[in-house]
Amino acid sequence: MKARFETGLGAVAIIASMAAASSSAYATELFTPASQAPVGQIRCVITNVGTTPTEVTAAILGQNGVDITGVNGCPQPPSKLAAGAFCSSITTAPVAGYCRFTSQSIKARGVLLVVDIANAVVSALPATK
Repeated sequence: MKARFETGLGAVAIIASMAAASSSAYATELFTPASQAPVGQIRCVITNVGTTPTEVTAAILGQNGVDITGVNGCPQPPSKLAAGAFCSSITTAPVAGYCRFTSQSIKARGVLLVVDIANAVVSALPATK
C-alpha cells in the first residue's frame, strides 16, 4: 500500500508540473470590437493601472485575424510596462481591425482609438475580456 501511495504522489507531482509549464504567462487577455479608420490610423493603447510593473502586449489584428501592427511602442517581454504608464501599437495606413491586449496583471486596461489625419480621436472602443 505504501508503494501505491508514493506512486500516486509522483503522478500528482508530474501532472502539477505539466499544468504549470503549459499555463499561459499572461493572466489577462482583452479584445476590442472591430473598427475602421478610413483615413488616419488605429491605435491600440494599454495602460498599467496597477502599482507594480507588468509585462504587456498590444497588437492590431485585421479582418482575417492576422497581426497588422505597423509600429509597436510597447516594451517587448520580458521588459515590463511601469506602474501607471501606457504604451500603444499603431497602424501605418488606414485599415479595419481590432485590438488584442495581454498582461501578466489583471490591472491593465485597453482601448482602440480611431485617429484622423489631424491626430484627433474620432472614436474610442474599450477592451473587454
